Amino acid sequence: PPNVDALQNIACRAAGAKRCLSWEKIGEGDGVSNRVFLLRFDNDAKVAIRVPCPIVPHVEKTIASEVATMCYVRDR
Repeated sequence: PPNVDALQNIACRAAGAKRCLSWEKIGEGDGVSNRVFLLRFDNDAKVAIRVPCPIVPHVEKTIASEVATMCYVRDR
């Protein structure tokens, strides 16, 4: 399972906030490879985080494929 405290600390630093106020799961159903959450902070910032599912084999390849897809879409 993910280390929730560590994720919150990293997200707080990225958002320039002191503390995370809430987590909200984004999306109706669960994705095959990831879970996505929207975190809200004490400075009104919001950060979306993606947590890989532990049952997916070759997580590194899955993430590399997603990044390549996003770059392709961005560059079109």
